[in-house]
Amino acid sequence: MGTWITEALWKESKHQTENQYKWYALGSILFALSTLIITIIVTRVTDESTGGMFSIGLSLAQWMSTIAYFEIRTFQVTDVKREYKLYQYVGMRVLTCIIAFGTSIVIIAFSGYTILKAQIVGLLCFYKIFEGISDVYEGEYQRNNRIDISGKSIFFRTLICTVVLILGILITKNIIWSLIVMDILEIVVIYYLDIVPTRRLNKKRIGFERNSLLQLVSSCIPLATCNFLNTYLINSSKFSVDRVFGDEMQIYYSAVFMPNFVINLFCGIILRPIETKLAIYYVERKKRNLITMVSKLCGFIMIFTLVCIIGAYLIGIPVLSLLYGIDLSEYRLVLVILLLAGGINAVSVIFYYVITIMRKQRYMFVIYAVTTLFSIALLDTCVETKGLMGAAAGYCAVFMFLCILLFLLIIYKKRDATQI
Repeated sequence: MGTWITEALWKESKHQTENQYKWYALGSILFALSTLIITIIVTRVTDESTGGMFSIGLSLAQWMSTIAYFEIRTFQVTDVKREYKLYQYVGMRVLTCIIAFGTSIVIIAFSGYTILKAQIVGLLCFYKIFEGISDVYEGEYQRNNRIDISGKSIFFRTLICTVVLILGILITKNIIWSLIVMDILEIVVIYYLDIVPTRRLNKKRIGFERNSLLQLVSSCIPLATCNFLNTYLINSSKFSVDRVFGDEMQIYYSAVFMPNFVINLFCGIILRPIETKLAIYYVERKKRNLITMVSKLCGFIMIFTLVCIIGAYLIGIPVLSLLYGIDLSEYRLVLVILLLAGGINAVSVIFYYVITIMRKQRYMFVIYAVTTLFSIALLDTCVETKGLMGAAAGYCAVFMFLCILLFLLIIYKKRDATQI
C-alpha cells in the first residue's frame, strides 16, 4: 500500500504549478475549518462546560505544538543553500516533539484540572504535537518545489482524523475514546502519507548528529522562542478569560474568537507557498522583487480583513449563534475587534518571515519577549474590568504593539550592508 500511495502523491499533472497551489489551499482551508467544525460538534453534542474544556485544550495544545515545531520548517524551506539534509531535520523534530509532550504533561499536572479536563487536554496535546512529525516531511516536499504533496498530506490527514473524531463523538457520545482513536489513526496516516513517500528524497530516515543538531538549535531557537511566545499571544486573551470566568464563559469567547483565524488562514495560503521564493529573492539580492511581493501581501491582507469585518458586522453573529447553538447577540463589537486584531496579526506574520529571511531572528526574540510582558500586564486587568470586550480590545492592542515593533526592526536592519 505504501508504494501505491507514494506513486500517487509524486505523480505530476499537466498543470503542475496551478495544481500545487490548489492542493495547498485545499489542505490549509480544511485544516482551519476542521477546528471550527469539531468545536461546534463537541459543543452541541456535549454541553457548554465540556465545550469550554475542549476549546482551552485546543489552545494549550497549539501552544505546546510550537515547542514541537521549533520553527524548524521556516528555517528548512528557506534553506535554499541545502545546509542540512532531511534526516537531520527529522532528528531535530523527534527530539522537540518529545520535549513538547513532556512539557504538556508537567503543565497539565500542575494546572489543577479535573480528571476529565486533564484527559481532554492531554489527548489534544498529543494530536497537535504529533502533527510536528508530519510537518517536517511536508517542509521537505516544499523545499523540493512540491508543495502540492504537502497540501495533499494535510488535506487527507485532516479529513480522515476529523471525520473519525466527529463520528466517534456522535455515535459514542464519549469524547475521550473518540480522541484516543483519532490519535492512533493520526500515527498511521502520517506514516503512509509522509514518512514512506519521502524515502525517495533521502534513504537515511533519521539522524542525531551532535554538530548538526547544535547548529540547528542555534539557528532555530530564536525562531522557536518567538513562535512559542506568539502562540501564547494569540491565545493569551482566551487564557485570561479562562482564569477570570472559567469554562462556561470560555465557549462564548471562543465562538466569536474563531473567525479571526480565517484571516490567518488566508495569510498562510498566500504566504506559505512563496516562502522559498522570498528567500531566493533575498539571497540573489533582488531587492525590488522582494519589496514588491511583501507590499502586495500586506495589501491583500488589509483588503481581506476589511471585507471580513463588514461581513461579520452584518451577518456574523446570527451565523455563529446558529452554528454554536448559543446566544451571541451582545458580542457583535467583540467579534469586529477580534477580526481587526486578526488582520494586524497576519501582517505581523509577514514581517516575521521577512526578518527570518534576513536571518535577524535573534533581534526579533527581544520584541516578542517585550510584547509578552506587555500582554501579561494588560489582559487580565482588561478582562476583569470590561469582560469579553476588554479581552478583545486588549488582544488587539497587543498585536498592534507587536506589529509596530517588527516593522521598526525591518527598517532599522535594512541599513546593514548585508541586508536588502
